Amino acid sequence: MQELFRGDGYLGSDLLDRDGLAPGALAAIGSPEDVSVRQQLDQARLLAGNGEDRMARMLCAEVVFEHLLRLARDRELLRCAIATLIHARGFQLLSRLLAAVDGWRVRVALATPVAAAASPPHLIGRSEQLGATTFTVSERLYRDPSRDAVIDRWSEELARARQRAPAFA
Repeated sequence: MQELFRGDGYLGSDLLDRDGLAPGALAAIGSPEDVSVRQQLDQARLLAGNGEDRMARMLCAEVVFEHLLRLARDRELLRCAIATLIHARGFQLLSRLLAAVDGWRVRVALATPVAAAASPPHLIGRSEQLGATTFTVSERLYRDPSRDAVIDRWSEELARARQRAPAFA
């Protein structure tokens, strides 16, 4: 029966390769380098989740410096890198990554306890000043049960924002 579906005479046989797999199935997985980058980012996110922010930032730095062009080409990899840097509190490297990828001047900082207490209960504040976007992150974000969803949504917005103005136009 298996040979019947691999035969050349049936409708759709041109969609399968010699092994009977759709060519798009393996392409969707990504290249081995993409898989390696994702594994490194997952490991860094796990380290950050365990409170080892410094080690997570070091691993993120390796990924950014070794795979910057790949991150610039692949929006999903860039989003993963941004989210991991936020989890690891790698705000300076995040700012430099966004500047390198699209020329967007971004500054991210933790809110001071006094400012956080005086402001409304926002987890992430945004302001525009002197040609740069400043995000102020409340320490509460890292204690919030929904932090993963908030950080993932924010990283998606940061990765999408790069489509506004390409760096090397």
